[in-house]
Amino acid sequence: MTQFRVAVKDIEERRHEIAAKRAASADSRPFFEYSPTERLSIIQLDIRIPIYNLRNYRTQTRQRSYAHAHDLDLSFFVQGQEDEGAQQAQHEILWTLAQAGIGDSIIPVSSALAQDGRQTEPLLITSDGVIVNGNRRLAAMRELYAEDPNRYQQFATVQCIVLPPGVTVDELKRIEFKLQMRPQTLLPYEWVDEALAVYDLQQSGFPDTEIAMLKRLEGVSDVQAIIERLGEAQIYLDEYLDQPGEYEEVYAHEQQFEDLQKALKQKRTAIEKDCSRKICHVMTKHSRSFGRRSYDYKSAYGARANAVLTRLANRHGIAFEPDVEEGDDLEPDDIFGNGETAAGYGAITELLTDKTISESLATDIKEIVDEIKEEAREQDIGQRALRNAQRANTLLSELSLTDADAATYQPLDAQLQAIHARVTALRADLSTRRD
Repeated sequence: MTQFRVAVKDIEERRHEIAAKRAASADSRPFFEYSPTERLSIIQLDIRIPIYNLRNYRTQTRQRSYAHAHDLDLSFFVQGQEDEGAQQAQHEILWTLAQAGIGDSIIPVSSALAQDGRQTEPLLITSDGVIVNGNRRLAAMRELYAEDPNRYQQFATVQCIVLPPGVTVDELKRIEFKLQMRPQTLLPYEWVDEALAVYDLQQSGFPDTEIAMLKRLEGVSDVQAIIERLGEAQIYLDEYLDQPGEYEEVYAHEQQFEDLQKALKQKRTAIEKDCSRKICHVMTKHSRSFGRRSYDYKSAYGARANAVLTRLANRHGIAFEPDVEEGDDLEPDDIFGNGETAAGYGAITELLTDKTISESLATDIKEIVDEIKEEAREQDIGQRALRNAQRANTLLSELSLTDADAATYQPLDAQLQAIHARVTALRADLSTRRD
């Protein structure tokens, strides 16, 4: 429960006060994320005046969860920039984030501010008083000040760098993305928030080349890969969990959806992609069943998907042959018509989407992958003698005495005699085994 109560000051009053303070300010600093040359004014504002940016990339998935939990439409946040109720809800979300850290490496914002008792870095605001960078810090300072005004008297006002009037929406998005995506000791974004930010920039018309540069990606193709992973997570939430937009359900499964996105790239047809996707959904739902090294089982929806499907079908008495012809990315009915194989496909997909047995299906998939791995290991052992013989033959075929030093003739002869004796013994053993 938060102690600070948000009171939104009229936007025109905020603008007027900020403009007056900018005009009177003698303090400024460069802000390269906005301009390489222009210096921006630094002012002091009453801690109650700035308002949170409700389009903050970091909080978009938590806003969805909050809206769902409180039976609110998402427009509550989208259209609530000047609304006290929406601002108060955003404050609660940000205060929760301000108390979050990661192990010993990232100290929660609230703890750092409580320990220092002072603001060490200015907030970045628009000329309207909307926070562009520093939303969590403002929430933490407000809560600490509300808790103990005497101890945290320095938080009665906050230092702000002010962007000039006329900054466009795209410029604000670019600034936020630059600030929040740069590698440093900030609390990292949830991967979904990051992917939604990438999607938003792309939909806003930002070229993939610029998004890749802003996010420091290795290549432009990584932009689309991120969006595809987000799409797979949305399919899982929409079609398997029946929880559209509940992104907190996939926070812990970034690697799973990255592996799935890569696996689907290798599939030839829509049917293969659909089956792999459904296997992954079961595994994601019951990821704990696969232990800490769940990524060791990604072959179930990747390279070994067909084998897993066939054995899973056999276990459940389904006639299913996943082998299909190469060709266009066709729909199942286009490939299989209405015959027996199409019925098999329908049965296996119905099985994989049956949530009442999903836990036992996860166990089946794990056991099947373990079986396939063990068989591969045994086959590998069985082929080892042949591989070693082939390797030895290759080495002997490369052996030439043309340039051999005379001093090596005697040890060479000893080696060749040993090889001959070993080959003779092995051939005798092989002859016995054949009989």
